Amino acid sequence: MFKKIFDFVKSRLFITAFLLCCIFLLSILFWFWGSLVAFNDIYIFSSSFLRFSIILIIWLIVFLF
Repeated sequence: MFKKIFDFVKSRLFITAFLLCCIFLLSILFWFWGSLVAFNDIYIFSSSFLRFSIILIIWLIVFLF
């Protein structure tokens, strides 16, 4: 029984789905909390357009490659 579970976890389908879910979760977290990231009190991700552009570029890279 554990062999079937481990084989499924090692399968390409599971790994791909897991990575897509992780990237989706990180995208949502970046969208909500990206505006709070500051370097020397300069909030570089405060613009929602910039955050959307970064997320869009990352997802384009994921789907095109």
